Amino acid sequence: MNILITCYSLANFSGSECMVFDFSKELISLGHDVNVASYHYDFPIRSCFEPSGIEVDFGEDIQYVKKFDLVISFHSFFLKLLLANGLIADKFVYFSLSPFEEFETPITSKDTSDIFCRGYFNSDESRKHHLDNSGVEYSSSSVFPNSVTQDYFDFSVQENKGLRRVCVVSNHPPEELIELKGILSKEGIELFFIGRSSQGYSRYIEPSTLSKFDAVITIGRTVQYCMALGVPVFIYDRFGGPGYLSEDNYDEEYKVNFSGRSYQNRLCAAELSEKVINGYNSYNISTLRDRCADNFNLKKNLSRMIFDVEQSPKVCKSLLRSFSYDAPVYLKLLRINRKLESRSLNLTKQLNLIRSNSENNKQEGMRLAISYNFFNGEEYFYQNAFNMRPLADHISIVYQKVSNCGNPISKSALNVLHKIIRNGLVDEVVLYTPDDKLSPSENEYRKRKLGERIAREHDCTHFMSMDSDEFYERNKFRKAKEYILKNDISYSSCSSYFYIKKPTYRSKSRDSTNVAFICKLDGGTEFMRGGFFPISNVDPTRRICNKNGRYFHFPEEDIVMHHMNFIRNDGFKSKLSNSSNAHKSEFMKSIKISLDEWKFGDLFRFPNKGDFEIVEVENLFSLPMFDLD
Repeated sequence: MNILITCYSLANFSGSECMVFDFSKELISLGHDVNVASYHYDFPIRSCFEPSGIEVDFGEDIQYVKKFDLVISFHSFFLKLLLANGLIADKFVYFSLSPFEEFETPITSKDTSDIFCRGYFNSDESRKHHLDNSGVEYSSSSVFPNSVTQDYFDFSVQENKGLRRVCVVSNHPPEELIELKGILSKEGIELFFIGRSSQGYSRYIEPSTLSKFDAVITIGRTVQYCMALGVPVFIYDRFGGPGYLSEDNYDEEYKVNFSGRSYQNRLCAAELSEKVINGYNSYNISTLRDRCADNFNLKKNLSRMIFDVEQSPKVCKSLLRSFSYDAPVYLKLLRINRKLESRSLNLTKQLNLIRSNSENNKQEGMRLAISYNFFNGEEYFYQNAFNMRPLADHISIVYQKVSNCGNPISKSALNVLHKIIRNGLVDEVVLYTPDDKLSPSENEYRKRKLGERIAREHDCTHFMSMDSDEFYERNKFRKAKEYILKNDISYSSCSSYFYIKKPTYRSKSRDSTNVAFICKLDGGTEFMRGGFFPISNVDPTRRICNKNGRYFHFPEEDIVMHHMNFIRNDGFKSKLSNSSNAHKSEFMKSIKISLDEWKFGDLFRFPNKGDFEIVEVENLFSLPMFDLD
């Protein structure tokens, strides 16, 4: 079949967006051709679609020449726009994932319900609500529960080794779950959070994500993930919940999509701790895993849906015209909605910018933003972002698809970027398109300046610009932050060591390069290319200082930057050909010769810097080795 899946927005790791991605993968594995259309398309969910090769058409002017056999519609109001633009298909089905959210209300009536040969709801609760309130027909609707992709069933089940690591998966954890962390820690149990909240980070959930934990506290689709993996799941969130999933509460929770709404009993943190610990060994892994395989296997459920659709008649073309006649009205509403969303976000950013640039900005504490400049040097970028994630309040990546020298980004660099996004290690990703009329150095500076602006827009008090190959020891970094706050330091710097060919081969003495470190953001902050900086040999594209405050250069024993700048698995081709100094051909050639000729035990002849002894050191950041000899 030629299948089109439509969804109003593909941007976050939320229910419908993840379902569209899962549906696309499984339908393709079943041999179908799949296209995806959306009004809005962005990161982070884009980091799932792009590496998979699933193309997404987006915007309000999408037009298809080919005819589809089936359209699967999430948010059926968006379908009106596509039909008005000339979309042609034989059959249509819609999905609704909530009895409460307005966007999930199926657009049906006596005049247009026949456009959809089938309607699907994620629970009995959703179906009943829309049967009573939305003109849905009983005979042409059914429940299609949240279902699990095959990789969850294929993942090897870990033997129960006791309750030591528990994870809360929630975008809205209630206070009692937050308080639970301290209580469980006294019992030797670690509690982690995943989701868009003050406690955790949003990330794409995969089998390896949940398999690391001994139990998971959650609601909704994550319940089926845990069932398939054999990870004990405790149903509880803002609606309360019954606790561990069991034969006693399964049927009632199934009706409400495992949301906890069948048992709306909120508990205090102490009561939750008791239930989490005492009920753990009673969880029946094998029985619930078998139930999941019978009821929630996505490939099986999609195959049943395709079978039902094949038995249904084709849509009448006159009904399509009737259904889409008011598309201009919906388009206007969509534009207004996006405009209001954008205006609200921009107003917040503008207010934060005004406050950040004020001379009277006296926010207490430190809200640190780190912004990465990225095009290449992907070898250790994932490990770098993972290392810095708990140290920063906001992390952005400003990346390029074309270098400052006009070369395209590598597939491996994009894959690492997507992995970082999927795993929730970054808060914002911005594409920078270099101006070929400007020098590479000026483009590099503008990227870093954009990172500073992003920091201010997110109400951060301090800022730091980084590259993908720059590492800091976590404990020393935390102590440096404490020192900056305690001593009212407004801007700072530190020394660096460089590494060559392996993360255990380091220069014995410090590199002559110094690094701009953490800087306070207020009206006194100055960030100019080649501007003033109190210490020598600082990259001219990152000289950020504060004219009104105190400066401090951290001594080597307090903190240094560990620079993996001479560890590349492509023979340094991308680094040397895309450097801001790439136009200095003789200099670049001399560096390449020095790198190629160097062997451990020899002095490394660093052009324009002198000879360096290289020593073998501990692999501080547990980085993988590359065979570069």
